Amino acid sequence: MLDFSKLEEGAVELESEPFGLRKLVEDTVALLADQAERKGVGLAIFVDDGLCDGLRGDTGRLRQILLNLISNAVKFTNHGGVTIRVSEDVGAGGPPQVRFAISDTGIGIPDAALTRCSNASCRPTDRSRESLAAPAWAWPSVAGWWS
Repeated sequence: MLDFSKLEEGAVELESEPFGLRKLVEDTVALLADQAERKGVGLAIFVDDGLCDGLRGDTGRLRQILLNLISNAVKFTNHGGVTIRVSEDVGAGGPPQVRFAISDTGIGIPDAALTRCSNASCRPTDRSRESLAAPAWAWPSVAGWWS
């Protein structure tokens, strides 16, 4: 996973290259399709229609983050499915950002562990593991809007 301490210190040099958001997400999910199929776990991708597809960012790191999150969701799901949602997250007065939400029908996060979950990097919803793939402050650097 990303070394967040290095990111906070500004010691990580992120790439900035144009990429297609939908293709990156679809290609990343395709890497896990065989594993999910062997387990009988469904994979579903939902990308908001109005979301800008042409972005600029560090595709290698973004792919790594998504792969880790989706892989864990598949790993801990024995039946049902994993859903990947990509949407625009418009902050209060800030520039728009991309929101990645990974949810599954797996074992969930125990209530005791939810208290250890940082608001900046994990936003659980009900009993699912749904989270941003990186702390909110890292997203503008890893996947930004391409204008």
